[in-house]
Amino acid sequence: MMTYHKEQFNNADRSKFLKALAAEGVSLSTYISNGLHKEPWAQNILKLKSYQKMYTPAQIQHFKDSLNCPNCDKACEDILMIWASGPLLGTREDMDDVANAILKVYENRDKLGAI
Repeated sequence: MMTYHKEQFNNADRSKFLKALAAEGVSLSTYISNGLHKEPWAQNILKLKSYQKMYTPAQIQHFKDSLNCPNCDKACEDILMIWASGPLLGTREDMDDVANAILKVYENRDKLGAI
């Protein structure tokens, strides 16, 4: 995993960075699009009979209203990762290829806006 700091890449959107990296043969992807606190199943759990018995409607509403996970949201916006461990189990040269691809994109960051 790594954090994408767009200010280091002329504020280019993370998707443009990923496209440029893919053109260099390195496949990174985003982590998850939403934190689990924003997934529909989280709201469905609150509708279960067991939750309705344990908590008053006001308590459940208070929970919904106060559910704020800014660090999780930030991670979803900024994290990149290699999904399979295979690329990291290669040779030193393979790992250098990943680092060199990132460096090449960085050195050409002025062109990311055109992607």
